[in-house]
Amino acid sequence: MSAVFVIGLFRSLQRKFDADCVRIGLRNSKVLADIGAKGTLTLLPIENDAVHALRAYLDKLQAYKDAHVIVLPYAPIPENLENELEVLAECGATVIRGANGQDGWPALAPKKRPETTVINAAYMRLWLAMPGVPTRDQVVPSEYFNQIVDANPQILLADGVLQTCDLVALHRYDFLKQSADALVEFAAEGSAGRIDAFFREKGLDHAQTGGIDTTLEVFKGDQSIYKNTTNTHLKQGDKTTPEGAARLYYHIFVHKNNTYVAIMYAGPHPVRNVRWECHLDTSV
Repeated sequence: MSAVFVIGLFRSLQRKFDADCVRIGLRNSKVLADIGAKGTLTLLPIENDAVHALRAYLDKLQAYKDAHVIVLPYAPIPENLENELEVLAECGATVIRGANGQDGWPALAPKKRPETTVINAAYMRLWLAMPGVPTRDQVVPSEYFNQIVDANPQILLADGVLQTCDLVALHRYDFLKQSADALVEFAAEGSAGRIDAFFREKGLDHAQTGGIDTTLEVFKGDQSIYKNTTNTHLKQGDKTTPEGAARLYYHIFVHKNNTYVAIMYAGPHPVRNVRWECHLDTSV
């Protein structure tokens, strides 16, 4: 049975993580993280215990090269643990270091208590780094979108998105995943300035005009809380085949101080307008 060691797992995810590991037959050890006395994320219960926990995990392996260690990028890592991780990597172990706000890991500002959307997105990204789980590059867009929606209730998928997103050219798959990651971050954190600048920083081409119309109406019970028609979309590829001209159309709306992103269309260059009626969970 494979075994994984995770450093900096949010304490609120402990039970879910344990259950998911049991489900796939994966042994796990971990060092949790939570808000400490100074209001910042810290390893629990005290930082020095992390080294002892790592050594106990290694003692159960046949060789260091069998180790699979994942470090979440949010709680500071003490120097003695950093040294241990460097030695492990030199011995051929798999040591995966997450980067705050990069490569699918959600951004978390220093001294800010993580919101549920950030915690869920971090868990989804963590799972992609687990041993025996397909890497981000191996997951097709429809599977990636499903994972994102499962982890982020503020991301909504219109009917048909999962059927069209995998039809883009293979070299556009990563564009759709990057776009989804950016929308998850926007739903969690918003933008400090113009939305064009937000996407530009992510290396994404954003358009607010042109293309097809997408019309979204959102209901909460019998009440319509949002209705609008827009052209806003992310794109990659112009003057090429429809499959090479990947597009992702979306709407953003706010309800009860929560930012929602509805992905209306993702796939090859569309040829017809999209209309979707969405019903939010009345318990939200």
